[in-house]
Amino acid sequence: MRAKDRAATRIQAGFRGYRVRKQLRMAAQSKRPNGPRRLSVVGGDSGPASPSLGQPTPAEARAGVDAKPRGAAAAAAAAAAAAAKGPKAEPEALEKSATKIQAGVRGFLVRRRRLAQHRAACTIQAGFRAFRARRDARLRAAAAAKI
Repeated sequence: MRAKDRAATRIQAGFRGYRVRKQLRMAAQSKRPNGPRRLSVVGGDSGPASPSLGQPTPAEARAGVDAKPRGAAAAAAAAAAAAAKGPKAEPEALEKSATKIQAGVRGFLVRRRRLAQHRAACTIQAGFRAFRARRDARLRAAAAAKI
């Protein structure tokens, strides 16, 4: 299996796991009368989950909406989750969503690889410039000694 195929399979497996965990969480929340609740640091129940901590508001939880997505990959995952909702999830929509997620990850990997190459090129250029400066200084010193 090629590396890209393995990466695509891993991305899809991760998304499927996320989707199942989300469905389980939503099923558990729907059984509670007041929406999601969290434990406070001191202990006990402190009421509805705080939206400022990345948790969905009770209205978002009832509507099945996650907290605000962060980044292109999160937005693509949210779009894929929205496309996959319901019993009549179309295979084309799922495939399109998976393709979008894969494209986002591939773009990220290309940008990361290019950044590493840029840093390596800068290091090589800095080393060469230092070598050239030392060589020129040595040649100038030798020329000055001859005069």
